[in-house]
Amino acid sequence: MEASTLIDPRVAEAAKTVVPVVAHGPLEHGTYETVVDGVTATRCRLYRNLECSDHQATHEALKPYQPSGRFRIPFTVWIDPEGNKIFRRDGWRRPDEFLFDIRLALEKVPGPHRTRDEYLALIRPLDEGLAALAAGRYAEAAEKLEQARRSDAAEIRDPAEAGLKQIKTMGETIVTAAKAAAKSGRTRQARPALDMAARQFPSLECGREALELIKKLPFPLRALTLRDVQGLQGGRNVFLRGDGSGAVQVVAPGKEGAPGLQERRFEFALDAREWDELAKLVESHRFFEIRIPDRPGSPDEARPTLSLEMWTGESGTAAKWDGDKAADFDAVYAWLLARAEAASKNRLKAEGPYDPEWRPAGFAK
Repeated sequence: MEASTLIDPRVAEAAKTVVPVVAHGPLEHGTYETVVDGVTATRCRLYRNLECSDHQATHEALKPYQPSGRFRIPFTVWIDPEGNKIFRRDGWRRPDEFLFDIRLALEKVPGPHRTRDEYLALIRPLDEGLAALAAGRYAEAAEKLEQARRSDAAEIRDPAEAGLKQIKTMGETIVTAAKAAAKSGRTRQARPALDMAARQFPSLECGREALELIKKLPFPLRALTLRDVQGLQGGRNVFLRGDGSGAVQVVAPGKEGAPGLQERRFEFALDAREWDELAKLVESHRFFEIRIPDRPGSPDEARPTLSLEMWTGESGTAAKWDGDKAADFDAVYAWLLARAEAASKNRLKAEGPYDPEWRPAGFAK
């Protein structure tokens, strides 16, 4: 049948909502080399999308559906999604006969009949959600699993609901610990936990509660960015998250043999004293009220840009040409340059050609 019935266009079209499985005893049909998704693979010469070991292993798995004693080959057995035999056919089946078998089998299986592509589209949110959950990307995981949870297929809906329950439990545990820390005055411990919960669980009640709590903390910073790299001379970019962790890109012209700008990346974390210093600078210099007149700049002139975003929703951006004076801007700018200099003495995290599009986790590109 593999040489006529199974390759008939009518059969191939009608079989989109069934899963054809080839089973064959331990006979070798010979092999050939092909390329699958860019990788060289060995395939059976008779069943050209399988390895011989595949249809031999399937033969073992399907033994419970084989008749006892002597029987005709080939035979076709039709099985429902729960593994129950619907009916069997002995001998070769011509295309018209096989089409009749497909229609009969589908009539005996209740529920929706989906093509492989439809099923893959249906299960994709579940696969992506579980992968995000395993990687600790909880906001993405919750979004994908919530989409999968709305499926009418129990095999997709049930694991999606289990994943969402796991995310909910985790978020509630983090927020409970953060609330206890905040209540006892341990802001340094409460801030990163609330920041994480507000970022990672925004669609859950625990995430919304974390957001309201972090708004009440002193200096509820969500993100701070300093972009200060000049296209010819280099410079540095500084990224600071609301949990006090940050990253620095130190950029400079490449040495001989490394054309263009090269970068080195470092990580850092603010201690309680530094956090208070930054908070006082932003407040005393009224960062969100800074207004610097613009002017044309020269091609080799740097233009540092500062952006702040608060959990309260307040945000602002200020920029100036390097040769200009702006006392309020310069105070915050100088503090960040000093922090970047200190961070560049930490352990090197990465280096290579400068990537102006790079952002640490938690910063939009």
